[in-house]
Amino acid sequence: MSDQLPLPNSPSLPISATGNADIDSALIVLNTLDSLDINEHAEVFTQIHAKLSNALTDIDN
Repeated sequence: MSDQLPLPNSPSLPISATGNADIDSALIVLNTLDSLDINEHAEVFTQIHAKLSNALTDIDN
């Protein structure tokens, strides 16, 4: 079976900016996911995790 079905939970609308530079940067990276090979997704998730961790660290400081 080679046909691919659309994913029901795929975002269809653009995500708005939050005003937080780390979070907005993570969202920009997340929006590139569809254009990348599946083998590159883990690295993208690692980048997003780091950006969101930075945002949380900044809240504590």
